[in-house]
Amino acid sequence: MSCPKISIVIPAYKTKEEYLRRTIDNIVEQTFEDWEILLINNGADENVRNVIFSYKNKIQSQKESNNNERTNERTNERTNE
Repeated sequence: MSCPKISIVIPAYKTKEEYLRRTIDNIVEQTFEDWEILLINNGADENVRNVIFSYKNKIQSQKESNNNERTNERTNERTNE
């Protein structure tokens, strides 16, 4: 399997479900098909999880990350040095 020509990265931190659905629908409706959606769910929001589940056949790659707190801690540690 070859890599897609276009990777579309969608950050979804506390994103309203209707906006996320509209965004994905607009991508899916395009005539160009050599793409992948990378949906980054940093907030572990239930609405975002619902969207991911309902589009599981269209979102080829999904990531869930909640590293913001640790990143902020590291930044604060370095700032205080």
